[in-house]
Amino acid sequence: MSDPLHFNRLSSWLQDRAQTPYGKELLATAAIADGLELERRQTAAQAWAAARRDDDAPGLGPATDSRPALAHLKRHGVLSGSALFGLSELLCSVAELRRQEADLTAPIADLINALGHYDDETKLLERSVTAQGELADSASAELGRLRAQRLRARRSHSEIANDLRDALDDQGALQDTYVTQRGQRHVLPVKASQKRRFGGVIHDKSRSGKTAFVEPAALLDAGNSVRHADAAVAAEEKRILQQLSAILAPRAAELSEDLGVLAILDADSCRGAFGAHFDGVTPTTTKGQIRLRGLRPPALLLAEVEAVVAIDIELSESAPVLVISGPNGGGKSVALSALGWAVELGRQGIPIPAAEAALPAPPFTLWPVLGDGADDQRAHSTFSGHLDAVHQALKGACEGDLILIDELAGGTEPVAGAAIACGFLEVFAEGGAFVVATTHYDPVKHLALRHQRLRAAAVRDRRDPEVAFRLFRDEVGGSHPIKLAVELGLPEAVIESARAYLDPARRGHLDDLKAEQAAAADFERQRLALRAGQTALEEAKRAWAKERQRNERQRDKAAKRAAAAEAELAALRRGQLLAIDALKEELRDAIRVLRARGDVEGGKEGDRLFDRLAEARAQTTSLALAGASTPAEVLLKPGDKVRLFAGGQVGTVRELRGRTAIVAVKGKIFHLRADQLQRMEDGTETA
Repeated sequence: MSDPLHFNRLSSWLQDRAQTPYGKELLATAAIADGLELERRQTAAQAWAAARRDDDAPGLGPATDSRPALAHLKRHGVLSGSALFGLSELLCSVAELRRQEADLTAPIADLINALGHYDDETKLLERSVTAQGELADSASAELGRLRAQRLRARRSHSEIANDLRDALDDQGALQDTYVTQRGQRHVLPVKASQKRRFGGVIHDKSRSGKTAFVEPAALLDAGNSVRHADAAVAAEEKRILQQLSAILAPRAAELSEDLGVLAILDADSCRGAFGAHFDGVTPTTTKGQIRLRGLRPPALLLAEVEAVVAIDIELSESAPVLVISGPNGGGKSVALSALGWAVELGRQGIPIPAAEAALPAPPFTLWPVLGDGADDQRAHSTFSGHLDAVHQALKGACEGDLILIDELAGGTEPVAGAAIACGFLEVFAEGGAFVVATTHYDPVKHLALRHQRLRAAAVRDRRDPEVAFRLFRDEVGGSHPIKLAVELGLPEAVIESARAYLDPARRGHLDDLKAEQAAAADFERQRLALRAGQTALEEAKRAWAKERQRNERQRDKAAKRAAAAEAELAALRRGQLLAIDALKEELRDAIRVLRARGDVEGGKEGDRLFDRLAEARAQTTSLALAGASTPAEVLLKPGDKVRLFAGGQVGTVRELRGRTAIVAVKGKIFHLRADQLQRMEDGTETA
């Protein structure tokens, strides 16, 4: 499939950031949206972008695909231990998302709220299945006992075999001194001449015939005990797998729907990641207009080009055709590509890296006519292939569509090419589609300046940092191919030969250019070095300001959580004090009764209890929250042992992603904020 604007790079970027197979699939199969779905995506992308900037973005589940297991459950099949562990990871992820729901904004929290509640099933699977996909001893009351019994039987079997080996070796009956197995039975390598001495079963013999592998009669009972123990364990494991599968089967349809919700969350998260990474904005919808202010070419951003220059592009219903001219390498094609990418981002619901963006309401189609149009199979030359592509866009484009044409009618004799280009543009001007075309033809530039429904724009000399790669409206630019040849350092012989074909005025200009180039090169290097230093300082300043804002937000959140915890503690303290006061009154009455009855010892014991209640009341009154550490104060690194504030479990930090820690707890992986963890010092109690 043709991809002249290389949108596959956008797809790859998004796919690389998807956390689940469901999100990857949704991004690939439903890239474009319109109507309410597009509005939902735009709102969700901004919410995810904000969460990522604050390092509050939650994890979305394991990378394994649970759909085959759920489909098997729907057919009343029995799952293996590894499939059950995959579902256990899925349920733990859902539970973790639900725990984080309160900290997330509505577009994300609303989807999380649609996920099912699986608390009982989650606990059951956590207790029953290990990370290795095996049933745990705690999967049933019987399984642990049967496995212990099997272990004893195996040990006894091995001990008997070893004792028998030593005894037979002393008698000289063995060909070699070891115990091996045949058909999961312990056998001894007995000399062929001795094989009938011990009873039992002969299971095999060596190629030479000198050795027989015998299970002596003394081993048969022990071996049978092992096999009976194995069968009992296998039967119990089969029963547990059937039971677990039967418990999960009624929830399979609901879980399948939840996978769809996770897919949406994951795809939204990736679109938000793009917005956060490149400071994107949500475009407004404006009929009959395309307006992009401060657009940073997305393709260059993905290519990690340094110091990307922002451009402004505007098309309107009254002037829907824009003609861009200027020197080679000045940025015409980059501007064309940037517009195409901005429109594609808008159609996918991805924030656009611009200061301001306004696009027509989708659906509309993008018609890119870029690159080499040659086609050997259709006998098209480059020029004829180009004309055919422009013709197809002219026939197929509807109102609101966007047509992008690089070098309109280029690649042929200039006079005829310019005439064809002007003809196309005049017809395009009467249609309803937006058109942006680049050109080197002077007649086309003049047409763009004088035609009522066309507008001109130009790029200038890229050597001037003040204007390089910017787009200037209502201007036309010169091509200067000889100038470019000099800048590219073509051989002097080529330049001098070309000079002979120029008119006198252009020859003089070429000589001046060569002299200017030598003089300006050193100055340009110095200026670019200064600008690079200034840019680095500005970026550092912006990064510092961002970090400060993030820290302030985190401090505000921590303060709110601390205030809520303090209020909860105060309420708990009040309730406990009231309960203690009530107990004191009851105890005081009881002491009076005891003393009235003459029970001196009972009265003394009552006084001691009364003193303990008074001490408990004093301790309750002094209860206060320990100073809660803010996320900025929690310093973690991979390998640290940590305790989860929620539940008190102990785990190990596997990886850090910003302020999110990937923590392994009893074979399960959790994505947690740093402020949900307490780093444990060496020697800290881990129970």
